[in-house]
Amino acid sequence: MMIRNILKKKGDAVVTIGVFDSVRDAIDSMVEHHIGAVVMTNGAEVLGVVSERDILKAISDSGVSTLNAPIGHIVTGELVTITPEETTRRVMQLMTHSHVRHLPVMENEKLAGIVSVGDIVKYHLEELEMESNVLRDLAIAVR
Repeated sequence: MMIRNILKKKGDAVVTIGVFDSVRDAIDSMVEHHIGAVVMTNGAEVLGVVSERDILKAISDSGVSTLNAPIGHIVTGELVTITPEETTRRVMQLMTHSHVRHLPVMENEKLAGIVSVGDIVKYHLEELEMESNVLRDLAIAVR
């Protein structure tokens, strides 16, 4: 299954935060939108993903003064992105290998959405349920 199908179901809305906004602003956005990560941008350019884990590590390392620091100061690691044409299998491998739980989806060099490990799991659970229903209906029809 393609990532494009997941985005069709969940939508393409992405909560972003500017590179110079504070860590506290990122936390406020995550709380407001009930999400675990925001995409850090500088204008239209995607620079990284900031997750709850990144914020907790920064506070653990540097203390609560981190809350007032620009979000760009706590982002580490390379930006990993995917396209809408990626398969869920490939994305699961990429997430596992890169140790990330959220991946921005880029199309024509523009932010087209974001997928989380939860989105992938939800999709696969729905797929398994559909398969189970088809097999059950087939078994009933054969009787």
